[in-house]
Amino acid sequence: STPVNAPAQQEEILSVIGNTITVIIGGEKTADAYSVFELIVPPNEGPGLHIDKDWDEWWYVMEGTFTFTLNGERKQFNAGSFAHGPKGIPHSFKNTGEVTGKVVMVTMPSGLEKFFRNVHHASLNGRPDKETFVNIMRSHHIEPA
Repeated sequence: STPVNAPAQQEEILSVIGNTITVIIGGEKTADAYSVFELIVPPNEGPGLHIDKDWDEWWYVMEGTFTFTLNGERKQFNAGSFAHGPKGIPHSFKNTGEVTGKVVMVTMPSGLEKFFRNVHHASLNGRPDKETFVNIMRSHHIEPA
């Protein structure tokens, strides 16, 4: 395989339901093998409980305090913590600290960036309603749990 690098000026920054998500490396650069994201998550924000059908996810907490729910088990993660959510399990996380947090997330295979782009575009005129958001989720094989 060939080395992958992502010059900073090529990063794609998306606004997704209160979070700032930077696509560091998308599937376009990895032959759809994986994607890498940086998530900037304000306090009390984070994705609700859902099931990804197409990809595994890994999270590395860079800054802040997050509470993850992975397959029914709740755990608190601080900076330096690492978590894994295999596809098919219900999971969510929330910034439960008092300051904005930062998480690096890897998905395997890629594809989640397409969901983030769709939500970003649907949010340009304000946060999409729940039905629109759930339809976008389901179109990317993500089920609310």
